[in-house]
Amino acid sequence: MNKRKIWGVILVIFGLIMVGGSMGSVEQYGIVAPISMALIVIAGLAMIFWDRVRMWFS
Repeated sequence: MNKRKIWGVILVIFGLIMVGGSMGSVEQYGIVAPISMALIVIAGLAMIFWDRVRMWFS
């Protein structure tokens, strides 16, 4: 595994923890908090599967 995939896995794990934690603040912030934290997970998945993502855009 290269560095990008390792950082992607770390980012996905961190993002999942943040999504789980932000579920408790749904009353205060609405659904915006979990959705914004899910963007971290999406960025991590894009880092892991960058070869396929790059192939889709080209």
